[in-house]
Amino acid sequence: MTFLRPVAVGDVVCCYARCVKRGTTSISINIEVWVKKVASEPIGQRYKATEALFIYVAVDPDGKPRPLPVQG
Repeated sequence: MTFLRPVAVGDVVCCYARCVKRGTTSISINIEVWVKKVASEPIGQRYKATEALFIYVAVDPDGKPRPLPVQG
């Protein structure tokens, strides 16, 4: 996770996520957090505050990777 800029209390925070890769046992999700300044100057400015790449792996009851369900 990379923190790019601070967020002021009262500003609007929008989170956007998208699947960037789907493997046989895992998926990679990119998340961006954008801010619209409404509580501090400059009012109305928008900027990216943070972004991250999360990788989720499907596991069986023993904690070993298992295939993802078929997409349909």
